[in-house]
Amino acid sequence: MSRYPVLKATMEAVKPLHPEGFVLVCEYSGSHDSGWFEHWWLESPTSQVLPRDSESYDKFSEVIEKIQQELYWTLESRFPGWEIGCDNVEGSDGQFRIDSRTMKISQSHYVRIHDREDHSPDELESL
Repeated sequence: MSRYPVLKATMEAVKPLHPEGFVLVCEYSGSHDSGWFEHWWLESPTSQVLPRDSESYDKFSEVIEKIQQELYWTLESRFPGWEIGCDNVEGSDGQFRIDSRTMKISQSHYVRIHDREDHSPDELESL
């Protein structure tokens, strides 16, 4: 059973609209004890942003909060306290990339440390 039922169902529903494949990108940011998902978009396999007026955006828009909640649980389990800034840490940023062709999730996580960044790219798992 998938740990991401809403995400998996939505990816499967949109797949026929983009037989060549697509990537869902969700960005997040956190600091000062709060964190949030900021932006999301769809990209083609060649990393071109797909137009927002498409039917696929409508399908994701209907459930994007539920998708982001599923990703939030993953973020919190992998990087507890990711939204907290203290001492030398200002907070963190990152993004999840979900590929419809492989149904794999990858994450890039950046910790902002006064005047520098620590980058932790990682492939997570299959849906």
